[in-house]
Amino acid sequence: MFVFSVLAVAAFIAWLTKTVTTEGALAGLGLGTVVFVSTGLGGLAVLAAFFVSSTVVGRIRREQKERLGIERIHEKGDRRDAVQVFANGGVGMGSSILYALTEEPLFLVAFFVSFAAATADTWASELGILSRRKPRSIINLKPLERGISGGVSLIGFAASFVGALLIASLVFVVDPSLAPRFWTPVLIGGFMGSLVDSILGATLQAQYRCAQTGRVVERPLSGSLKNRLIKGIPWMNNDMVNFLSILTVTVTISVWFAISQG
Repeated sequence: MFVFSVLAVAAFIAWLTKTVTTEGALAGLGLGTVVFVSTGLGGLAVLAAFFVSSTVVGRIRREQKERLGIERIHEKGDRRDAVQVFANGGVGMGSSILYALTEEPLFLVAFFVSFAAATADTWASELGILSRRKPRSIINLKPLERGISGGVSLIGFAASFVGALLIASLVFVVDPSLAPRFWTPVLIGGFMGSLVDSILGATLQAQYRCAQTGRVVERPLSGSLKNRLIKGIPWMNNDMVNFLSILTVTVTISVWFAISQG
């Protein structure tokens, strides 16, 4: 009951500081509750590390991001809604439930990998756009406008590695006995998650021509005007890309872990 109360207060503070929407706060409360019941305080620490660190990096040099017009490109603003919460945390929540039901280390690895991937991608996205040089497409290395999915930069690569490292390091806190087996798969999986996200963003994510400005954007509407689809699949928005990239690397690394453990 005490932990649930703490989670409720944390969700309220996140809502009060406009970090999440009302639906996002409720979704986060539900996610945190499931993770705690399934994996204990250790799993909750992983979730907290993802959310708190992502919030912090998202606020770094916010004025510069506003000058660059990043928010006008994306479909959603800085406040996470319920869909975004589950796009980033849904795979981890599912993994935690499977771990609680089976007590198989495989699913604990999957839990760590999913949040390492989510953290790495968020750090890369939030900090990569601050590079002095324009990002380049991960597919053909052509320059892209800042904020457009599929772009990569040296700062973004470094940020994604550090984000993955943060979650991987928590293995030593949650259960030091598992660290020798878990640390490397989690670190690699986290970094891979950011790469897969960029690949999906560059190839399948929907991009539009803004009806108001003519710029390339990732939102289907600009005010009441419908933007023209110029690339990708209409339903493949940023939330779907996040979910699929996390799911892909989580499954891939989990299979690798299972095979390597015999």
